[in-house]
Amino acid sequence: MEVSLAVEGQRRPLPATVERTAYRLVQEALTNVHKHAAGAATEICLKYQAKRLEVIVRNARPATAPDPSLTLGDQRARPARPSGADHAAGRQLPRRPAPRRRLRGARLDPHAGSGVIRVLVVDDEQLVRSGLRMILQSSGDIEVVAEAPDGVQAVEQVRLHRPDVVLMDIRMPTMDGLAATRELTALPDPPKIIVLTTFELDEYVHTALQHGAVGFLLKDTPPRDLLQAVRAVAAGNAMLSPTVTKRLIAEFAARGGAQALRARKQLEALTEREREVVVAVAQGLSNAEIGKRLFMSEATVKAHVSRVLAKLGMSNRVQAAILAHDAGLLN
Repeated sequence: MEVSLAVEGQRRPLPATVERTAYRLVQEALTNVHKHAAGAATEICLKYQAKRLEVIVRNARPATAPDPSLTLGDQRARPARPSGADHAAGRQLPRRPAPRRRLRGARLDPHAGSGVIRVLVVDDEQLVRSGLRMILQSSGDIEVVAEAPDGVQAVEQVRLHRPDVVLMDIRMPTMDGLAATRELTALPDPPKIIVLTTFELDEYVHTALQHGAVGFLLKDTPPRDLLQAVRAVAAGNAMLSPTVTKRLIAEFAARGGAQALRARKQLEALTEREREVVVAVAQGLSNAEIGKRLFMSEATVKAHVSRVLAKLGMSNRVQAAILAHDAGLLN
């Protein structure tokens, strides 16, 4: 397939949502040319303007013209577009016999909704960051918007890019993951934070969860599990992996003593039903699974969880799970 590319205006990096949308529009247009005008030479033109990118895909009429009812302008399929995008399709250029598809104006809005999960990777080792980026970017629905080698830059990148999820290492120079987690969770509309650890009975993880992290992953987590964890956290249904959670938090709950007494005292504010919900949360059950166990609708479970967090003065269900473990409710 003969394809030429022309670029007008000053080429520059664009927000990832714009780049992805433009790529998919061109991809669809070329697919249509291949399907309905096989052998036709095709021209792609990218016009960089002050506040928009214009994409034009135009094909010449092939030697054997296809059925005129199957021109590009007649295609019913449309790619999903970010909010604010403005497209026009199926117009003909004046005095040009070849069909043309004109795709206008994905506006340069870095936060245009596209259903893609935006992730910041924070780790002081370049190799680890590169590996995580490669795994996440391969998913198709997860995008690494930035990387940071320490907590200070992590905070800066979050303010700049507003990611949905942060994968946060613990031991880093300048500012470690604990301090960064504390700063990030104090921001308005903070990202979901997943702590990365090698699990060497690491008390840092426990502290990070208390600071508002929504979970943790081991650095040897299989790629498929990593992607599932990021999706779960971004969806707001996150809970720590039940098996790993019990191994980690049980180490701290077993200490008992004053910590356990404080936890039990704090739980006295809950009703019996709310305590049952907390136990189920600490066991890693989703809202749907809790509803099935306790014979409640999923909406009722969500209401209970929200009420429990409000009573306990907590920001997420992971903190409630830690409290349940500390109080010995799962023993």
